[in-house]
Amino acid sequence: MADSLNTTNLSRRSILGTGIAAAGVLAAGALPAPAMPAGSDAKLLQLCRNYLRLERMHDSLCKAADDALVERRDREAKRKQKVPPPRPEALKGRFRVWPDACGPFGTVFLEHPLFKREELAEVANGKATIQSAYLKTHAYDDSSLVPAPEASILKARELLAIYDDWAAKGGVPKETPRRRSRAEVKADRALERVNHVQAETAKAIAAIPAQTMAGIRAKLHLVTSDPLYRDGRDEFGSDYPPMVAIGASLLRDLRRIDPSARLTPPMAV
Repeated sequence: MADSLNTTNLSRRSILGTGIAAAGVLAAGALPAPAMPAGSDAKLLQLCRNYLRLERMHDSLCKAADDALVERRDREAKRKQKVPPPRPEALKGRFRVWPDACGPFGTVFLEHPLFKREELAEVANGKATIQSAYLKTHAYDDSSLVPAPEASILKARELLAIYDDWAAKGGVPKETPRRRSRAEVKADRALERVNHVQAETAKAIAAIPAQTMAGIRAKLHLVTSDPLYRDGRDEFGSDYPPMVAIGASLLRDLRRIDPSARLTPPMAV
């Protein structure tokens, strides 16, 4: 199999095919050292070009994964679903477990999207408590726990029975695990492979000291070509591990520059 990190024929087919998945990616230390004149950055420049190709491939696969997710959700939304029975009047509004509680404390919001049966069950079985500080009839610095009033416990049992009957008739949709579509699985697996190859490519780039300014500029381009900045700005710095490695390598290269080196005059702003 050709060296997937150093080939000039790095293509989508070679990344998404079975060759990479079956044989794995060669570690940076296993890369062959092609014959090249002293002071050449040919290998480094090729790796940098490969990394940029992988970056574009990664963006395309991310879009494919997102499109597959949207398509699956649209299909699920169009499926015929049984119309649930109307919500009982008793399960609408709020249930104030502690009538003298301050603000929203001590209240079960029966129609809230995050409402759970367990909230009523905890009150119904007498296990629900509230800190005294939240009750108007107690001192604010009182941290003792107060159980639910007996009347509220009886009311919770009544509401729980109504809820269970309504749920049994289809009032509460059953939570079913959502299976990813084949397109989602294919895109996600391809992304994993591309991420792996990209990480190995970054390691290989970071391990090669630049010999020329062309090599330094190639590394600089990788760490500043953030696709989020479309207006031409450069943004140095990233917490993405491959970029951290390349950035650290670039700094090591910059420290090796002869202080007498001349810089190109900055462009007029």
